[in-house]
Amino acid sequence: MSDSNLAEALTNRIRRGLLVACILTATTASFNSPSQSEPTMLRAHDFRLTRRTLKPSERQAIYLELIENFIGYAEHTGRFTISNTLEPGGGYFDAAGSGVTWFRGNSNLCIAYAVLLSNCADRKEFTKHRIPRSVLLGHLRKTIRSLCLSNKNCSKHVPESHSWGGPS
Repeated sequence: MSDSNLAEALTNRIRRGLLVACILTATTASFNSPSQSEPTMLRAHDFRLTRRTLKPSERQAIYLELIENFIGYAEHTGRFTISNTLEPGGGYFDAAGSGVTWFRGNSNLCIAYAVLLSNCADRKEFTKHRIPRSVLLGHLRKTIRSLCLSNKNCSKHVPESHSWGGPS
């Protein structure tokens, strides 16, 4: 089945209510990139379809795995920036881009970090990169502080820094 046929089949099954879950299987998923010039993408054989309804614990496990993989990407690609602009030893994520503002990207990352860390309280390392819990907690704390200190309503606001919020 070609990728376009798979997409069409999935769309039709979702519309008819036949597809309950589409799970990316970690053991068989692969990212195919035939050449350096082509973007990395998932292929049709990277997915396993099921008609059964997932239990809440199964859905939670899938969401947590998704969040953990994304956090691994954010950490491994060097998106965290150490900055003394707002406070000594501070930092934030370079989380702005097409359609994503700096404060929205950083606040969304804070939510992802908080969900993962609170739901996996017994784990000491995360992601395939084996990032220590202390590093994730440090980045979360610094990012939350940067968001607070960059708000226009903060008494320590630095106008040249990222600014958001209103009405001041």
